[in-house]
Amino acid sequence: MILSSSVFVVKLLKRLTGTISYFLLCILLLTACSVTEEVPPSTISTATLPSTHTNIPDKTSIPIIESTTTPSHTSTATVEPTPILNEGWGGRYEECLDGTWEFVKVESLDDPLPTSGWEQIEVPSQFEAISYERAWYRRGFWVDRSWEGKRLSIRFGGIKYNSTIYINGIEVGGCFNGHEPFDVDITDAVVFGTENQMLISVHDYTGLFSSPVHPSEGFSYSDIHLVENRLLSPIGTDANAMSYGVWDSVFLRVTEPVYVSDLFIQALVSESKLNIDISVTNSLVEDTQVMVTARVFPWLGEARDDANQWPLQGDPILVSEGQNLNIPGSQTKNIQISFDDPPLLLWTPFQPNLYVLEISLGKTNHDAERVRFGYREISVEGPDFYLNGQKIHLLTVAWFDNIAPDTHRIRQELLEIRTMNVNTIRTYDQQFGIYYELADEIGILMIPQIDVGNGEYTYRLRDPVFWHNYQQHILGRVERLINHPSIIMWSLSAEFYHESLRGDQAVIDQLANLAGPTREVDGTRPLVYSMDGDPGGAANVVGYHYPNEPNHFPDQRYWPAAAYWADKPVMRPLDWFYESSFTFWDSDAFFWDRNKPLYIGEQHSFDGTDPARLTLFVGDEAYLPFLHQYYPWTWYEQPLYKAKAFAFEMQILPSRQQGVSGFTMWGEFKSWSEGRTMLH
Repeated sequence: MILSSSVFVVKLLKRLTGTISYFLLCILLLTACSVTEEVPPSTISTATLPSTHTNIPDKTSIPIIESTTTPSHTSTATVEPTPILNEGWGGRYEECLDGTWEFVKVESLDDPLPTSGWEQIEVPSQFEAISYERAWYRRGFWVDRSWEGKRLSIRFGGIKYNSTIYINGIEVGGCFNGHEPFDVDITDAVVFGTENQMLISVHDYTGLFSSPVHPSEGFSYSDIHLVENRLLSPIGTDANAMSYGVWDSVFLRVTEPVYVSDLFIQALVSESKLNIDISVTNSLVEDTQVMVTARVFPWLGEARDDANQWPLQGDPILVSEGQNLNIPGSQTKNIQISFDDPPLLLWTPFQPNLYVLEISLGKTNHDAERVRFGYREISVEGPDFYLNGQKIHLLTVAWFDNIAPDTHRIRQELLEIRTMNVNTIRTYDQQFGIYYELADEIGILMIPQIDVGNGEYTYRLRDPVFWHNYQQHILGRVERLINHPSIIMWSLSAEFYHESLRGDQAVIDQLANLAGPTREVDGTRPLVYSMDGDPGGAANVVGYHYPNEPNHFPDQRYWPAAAYWADKPVMRPLDWFYESSFTFWDSDAFFWDRNKPLYIGEQHSFDGTDPARLTLFVGDEAYLPFLHQYYPWTWYEQPLYKAKAFAFEMQILPSRQQGVSGFTMWGEFKSWSEGRTMLH
């Protein structure tokens, strides 16, 4: 039930009359967020399932810039042969290469490789610098003699920036951008039956400049946004842009020469279908024929095995008929396998049921790819989001995290967020793949944020190379994450708006043009441009940040009345920073016509540094922070967090009443180590 404006004011005033314990913070957030038209768990688990669904056990666990340099190198690391594992169908094997590597920083990557000065470093890892730093990483890895005749590749979760990969001194590839995953084929560079050497060159973000910058040009190492019209690739936020290195996991992959190179699982719940688009690549010179078969198993609730594959057990739920596929030499062919009325339980935040799909190209010792997935469908209609045909509100927080991934820590943080009735996270910047795997298991909806924003000065907006790299960044991210059921929307920008871009039709068109290639890869999820509205009508969802921001409450805003901003056009103020009300670059006013959902990707509460303002919410308790120096045992953040919870509630409830379908409280909810929930 949505509260009316008058009832809401009375409700607020009643709460302001007394002191409220800190524990009420979580209760308030639960209350504020739970005004939604979602179907209760008990209803979704039965009424929304097709009649063909069977009683599968619930598995919920709360549970390239090219280089001609060919450096010589040696590694002090000793690598033991890794035992080969062939489980189930197929001979695919993956080995994680994370762990202790070596590195050395250099003045120039064109100079001979240093013979001394190498130090140990843990991968994934990052350096902090934006001062024309360059570095080499290296490590050894064993290549078993039994792998001869197979295809070997290395999959990188992410390397910043402008990296080049060498195997035994032979250049095998790299990535100019820094935030998307990529693969390199190393088959022709390895030596079998011995240790091989991998060497990686990396740049700090200055490696993305179109031309060198001298300090006399106003370049500041402390503020990346003072570099004008130089950057040729997305770099994310300031904090993450200032780091570089091999920041995500690295895997050695061994497959047959004819292998599954791509998979896209489309859960068409509204049509009671499961479509699987499969790409098969033949790396041999001669033509070949394979038998393509699909099997679906329940996920066992277990982690990946030693070969980095999802373990299988028992009989499959679904088995397709084998389809013969003829593939010419050195080419890729596509095929689709479909299942009608699949007996699969729906994936929802209440019941995140998961399955494992295996695509086989034959029997033992032929390639087989396993992917975990959920049977769910996201759609939009008018102003609303629908999950599996049921209307849903996105109760969202935004997420920062560039710390090296730790599965236990991440799981605890996601569970903490989930228990606060938050059902969606908008990720932001440099995303580790483990977050999405855990979100799939726990039942959290995810909105991956493309790592570009604030482009007025830094990005080379008139250079087609920048827009090419921008598109490659999007596609690289989408292709790698496409089968995660937790991901329900792609965000293609983040606050690209700046004053000098207002009305710049060329830039607006370029942003709009990014939607088409993204939909060619994935047409099943809606697209949003966070804060950047709906450029060229290309989005499925209107993106907006900080509407009638209460940051200067109560000086210029009267709350909660000001929270009913969507009832009339929002005018662009003369001083947007002071007034804290954004509109888009192609208009002076914004009015939501409700033809598309409105997603508020960021919304603040208010600046609580003045205790007099906090008294409206918590009375005299607001002055506790200023007594902290005299009473050091006082938990002095308590009144501020209480007040912020009230301020968010004053925005969330009117937004729901006005039909806003997605609302993001800007910040993180942490931290277990400090024993409290933080709201930044």
